[in-house]
Amino acid sequence: MTILAYCLLPVIAALIGWITNYIAVKMIFRPRHEIRFAGIRIMGLIPKRKHDLAIKIAERSKRSHFT
Repeated sequence: MTILAYCLLPVIAALIGWITNYIAVKMIFRPRHEIRFAGIRIMGLIPKRKHDLAIKIAERSKRSHFT
């Protein structure tokens, strides 16, 4: 392998990792509102469970601040 190949390998790997992480974060938060397609409901993970998440955060902060 040439020097160019040794230099390009980490750059290409970093680019692939960045793209994958970007897509994963987008999939967690989007779509914000429920979409129905062919009888299937699609919604982002955080917006779907925002009520449960709010309760867990409130319990955790209450426990750490008031005990």
